[in-house]
Amino acid sequence: MITTERERTTMPPLPPSETRRIVQRIADLPALPIVVPRVLQLVEDQRASAGDLARVIGSDQALATRILRLANSAFYGFRREIVTINHAVVLLGFDTVKSIVLAATVCQTLNENGPADSFDRERFWLHVGVTASAARLIAKTLRVVDAEAAFVGGLLHDVGKVVLDRFFRPRYAEAVRIAAEMPCLIREAEVMLFSVDHAAVGRWLAERWRFPAAIVEPIAFHHRPAAASPNCRALTAVVHLADTLSRNAGIGSGGDVLVPLPDPDVLRRLKIGSAELQRWTDALTQDREAVETFLQVMH
Repeated sequence: MITTERERTTMPPLPPSETRRIVQRIADLPALPIVVPRVLQLVEDQRASAGDLARVIGSDQALATRILRLANSAFYGFRREIVTINHAVVLLGFDTVKSIVLAATVCQTLNENGPADSFDRERFWLHVGVTASAARLIAKTLRVVDAEAAFVGGLLHDVGKVVLDRFFRPRYAEAVRIAAEMPCLIREAEVMLFSVDHAAVGRWLAERWRFPAAIVEPIAFHHRPAAASPNCRALTAVVHLADTLSRNAGIGSGGDVLVPLPDPDVLRRLKIGSAELQRWTDALTQDREAVETFLQVMH
């Protein structure tokens, strides 16, 4: 199937040796604000207080403002207004605040609207937001991994697509076209034109930003959860499942029209049946408006 489509495109694939161009483009991306690694450290420090975390976030006024807007959005559903960062940390908890910090900073760093014939960023971010929401829901239901770690994994799982579209826009637009016309999965079209897929590119970016393995591996292996290390395999499986659920719900777009099925091994290991999958899918549809509000504030 892929060989036939290669004959239809006028763009030859980048040879494997050219992947260094992608790596170099990633190196050209700005570093995340210095507050991000400090927040990640504090969240893991059992001696850190809410005041410590609030002071670090408050040192970046623009970020602090965005976090307060996110904390007060319908996505979190607090009845009382959260007026200070310290208040947000106390009510939401360290892990949720970490999720919001990563959402606000990563998306701000990478977000860039493309032309109409390029990758549809608005539908893409909706897919990402719903996947993050699905990952949190699955984690809370199964209690096999931390819900906020799952949320972050869902939020960042497709970040490699944004990098490819940002730096190789005509080529990535061609990948989107191929995926639609064959049809095939977007990652298959990516390999045709870039010799790598978005999961590999996302991994390079996450490593460039020195994210921990619990963030890197769900990005790298969300299509192949069995390839994740034992410590991250359950988390990666949850993100994989969330991705397929959001695709099946038809909310947003990952860049292609095909709907992948969940890995049967993941369903067996997590002991998930069709009834549970349907309940989660229905819940995602009901949560769509709250996710859209979250994304509007995030950007």
